[in-house]
Amino acid sequence: MGRRGQGPKEFNNVLFLDTDKENNLIVYDGGNRRIQILDSNGNYLRSFKIFNTGWAMVCNKRGYIYAGLRAFNLNDPLVGVFDYQGKMISSFGQRLNFPTRSFGSLPIRLAVNNKDELFVTWWFLPVVRRYSEGGELLSEYEIKHKIMQEEGKKNYEVLSKTSDSPPRLHIIMTNIRAKDDGLYLLRYYPRIELLEVGLDGEIKNIYWADQTYDFIASDFLIKEDDKEKYLYILQNSPENKIIVYSAKK
Repeated sequence: MGRRGQGPKEFNNVLFLDTDKENNLIVYDGGNRRIQILDSNGNYLRSFKIFNTGWAMVCNKRGYIYAGLRAFNLNDPLVGVFDYQGKMISSFGQRLNFPTRSFGSLPIRLAVNNKDELFVTWWFLPVVRRYSEGGELLSEYEIKHKIMQEEGKKNYEVLSKTSDSPPRLHIIMTNIRAKDDGLYLLRYYPRIELLEVGLDGEIKNIYWADQTYDFIASDFLIKEDDKEKYLYILQNSPENKIIVYSAKK
């Protein structure tokens, strides 16, 4: 469905997709600065403009849209909550603080579990936050993973230096999926790793596979039954395809 453009069912750089409890498709279109809502058959329902966002978007079961907000200063909130008419219901979340003032608007990833708790992670730092639906901070912790902590320390040092040029940073995690007792984190360098993490930050399992250094993955899904867990990894480079792994329980 869809084509390039600015009208209904037309898009210009789709950044995020999600579904709600009624199986409607929620589409964040970065090029047109708007969110479109389509039904499960792809029929256009409505759309609204959304500004000052772009890092992430996710929906909860009650029909609210969480979106990462760009910062003009470090006091600006991290996450905005919108209804389906585009009205901002609330905003919350303190930004990470660095000695320099230029990088308060770092890219984040968002995920919601069945309890409508919101998880927030950063691309470049091994930090996880968990918020209630109303925006109360429930927990914050660092992932105790050697490579992630080493790369995070390097990134923090770069972000702490005053510079007029954009910083060169290492991506630590590319996406997350929440569950009631924790979350999954995806990283792809120097190998694909899918980390299963508890609510206290403890790593419960690491599923991994060797790949070439030019392998880039951006997203994943998990499906499991009583015997096996299936991991679907979306690969962007050097090919565009989905790789499926299985893990015995």
